[in-house]
Amino acid sequence: MTKDDELEYATKYKKTAKKLGIVISVFIIVFGALLIGVGIFLACYNRTTIIIIIGSIMALVGLVDIVLAIKFKKYTDRRLENISNKEACFRYCKIHGFKKD
Repeated sequence: MTKDDELEYATKYKKTAKKLGIVISVFIIVFGALLIGVGIFLACYNRTTIIIIIGSIMALVGLVDIVLAIKFKKYTDRRLENISNKEACFRYCKIHGFKKD
């Protein structure tokens, strides 16, 4: 495998991994926002104590989800900046099922 092929595969891997990190982060943020919305609705509009507690816990879990999604996105970006082209090429070849010579 030439250096040009290695660079091409490494670039493809980095682009794909970056897009996947964005999609996963957005999905987690949407799920967290949904949890916060349902939790606030349950906590505000129902007057039984157990439902208020469940709603508060759901809102808290949603907030934690959003914070973790932001941290996951930063971690993914940092990890992709520090990966070498040789390692990225190896991972791309491993995922797509062909051997890097």
